[in-house]
Amino acid sequence: MEETPSWTQPMSVDSSKTSCASLKNTVNESNAQILNLDQSKVNVDIPPAECTALGRRRRLATVNVNAEVTASGSKAEIASAQSTVESRSFASRLVSTMKTKDSSFTGMTASAPSGVEKKDPVIVSPDAEKGDGIGKVGATLVDESCFDVRPPRGWRVNTCQKQQDAGKCPKRKSQDSKYCRKTCGMCGVPTDAQTPAATDALTPAATDAPTPAPDPECFDVQPPRGWNANTCQKQQEKGKCPKRKSHDSKYCRKTCGTC
Repeated sequence: MEETPSWTQPMSVDSSKTSCASLKNTVNESNAQILNLDQSKVNVDIPPAECTALGRRRRLATVNVNAEVTASGSKAEIASAQSTVESRSFASRLVSTMKTKDSSFTGMTASAPSGVEKKDPVIVSPDAEKGDGIGKVGATLVDESCFDVRPPRGWRVNTCQKQQDAGKCPKRKSQDSKYCRKTCGMCGVPTDAQTPAATDALTPAATDAPTPAPDPECFDVQPPRGWNANTCQKQQEKGKCPKRKSHDSKYCRKTCGTC
């Protein structure tokens, strides 16, 4: 199973020389080159408000951008990639590579990535299918993907503790945000999962079982308008759902069956 680290890359670019689509593409290509990953294994999202600011293309107007980058790969690939992203020289290497690929980024700057975290798969005990002979499943589910990604440093409330103290967790939940998921109680699975103990074989089976209530946290967040497939329906029709699932993306979770 592939692992998927993610991080936020703060940058400042000249909006008169580039567009949101061009910036995303260059950030994608440059990260793939620096991390020695196939370009298809790197995903870049830019918040809609920042894309709008870039779209105004004001002369000599500098726009601060917090690109959300996610990479996927084998354990060895991700270990190497994460070490590179966390190195002191990563931001300068990214700027240099982007300038080489597109001269319109001359004059841009970048800061060290923030919130570099690795998402590991959910692990299920090997005893999950065995049981103990009396109906109790001998398994413990451990959700190792439950962790905090720190908000961008440019935010006023820029730590998970501050998000919680300032009452921002309900907003993070409503957006199914990747930030502060552990602190805000947005992830986690029950431990020591059980099934009812075995009963007398002659007990009649239950009928008319109630229909489970829908998951209130399962909803669609539409992709950014700058994407080619910029609605969840288009994502599904163009076969993008497997990519959304592999990135555990916040976009189109209901349409793509991620939740």
